[in-house]
Amino acid sequence: MASKPSFFIGLHNIVTDKKEWKQLLFYDIDKDEHFSNTVKKFASEFSNRRKLSYVLYKTKHGFHLIYLTPMDPAKWGEYFEIHKKKFDGYYSGHTIRMSRKKKEEQYLVSHSDTYPAVYPLCTIYEKRFNITFKNTIKMAAVYENYPSRNL
Repeated sequence: MASKPSFFIGLHNIVTDKKEWKQLLFYDIDKDEHFSNTVKKFASEFSNRRKLSYVLYKTKHGFHLIYLTPMDPAKWGEYFEIHKKKFDGYYSGHTIRMSRKKKEEQYLVSHSDTYPAVYPLCTIYEKRFNITFKNTIKMAAVYENYPSRNL
């Protein structure tokens, strides 16, 4: 019998400054904690090369890699495909779970605040992981219900 889905708060990968829509790149990496250094190195190199701020944190079943610098849809598609090939994942990239699962402990693996990060979205991660994003750009984010059967 299929389990009943639980609902969490999710973040859709679009943001707006009320003039145009931009996208944020998310990637959900289902790997164990021994993969941490590989993901950390990739995120650091990728973000520096493409001028993106990010937060990388451990979740119950892997890692969430959230790039907080807005980009146009063509760049999003190009960058998403790079992540898909690197991490061999099955993830749409359109919504990332923001709330914690039952008994989930999240901890910061790495982050970069060198490039513009969407405000007030970055404040969620500042509070959660006791970090600061100094270079921010004000944009509205889109939140939604996020169903999950994988508890």
